[in-house]
Amino acid sequence: MFTHFLDDDVIEYNEKIIDIFLSYGYENISYGNDTCNSVGYYLNDKTYLHIFIPNSKINNPSNEQFNTFSIFLCCDNDTILEDDNQLYDFTENIEDVLGFIESNKNIKFYIK
Repeated sequence: MFTHFLDDDVIEYNEKIIDIFLSYGYENISYGNDTCNSVGYYLNDKTYLHIFIPNSKINNPSNEQFNTFSIFLCCDNDTILEDDNQLYDFTENIEDVLGFIESNKNIKFYIK
């Protein structure tokens, strides 16, 4: 899990959030030098949803501080961080994220 420059309370929050995602079958795909922690939900062997977890209580993108979840569609094991691939953004509520993914799991049938 990424912990660089995170406050102790944010680290504890991230650990709890990651545990919730893991209990639903997601994978922890955080990388040591990422700006924030993330989990993945695999739609098929080449495509997954990449969910970035908030790393701050405030939103200040110029300082790489984000207080919302973001979901991106990723293909061929490459994270594509272009606006067209961002499916859902700016929610502070994990229930909204889980609900969005649950209601869009059938997207895998349209991706080759």
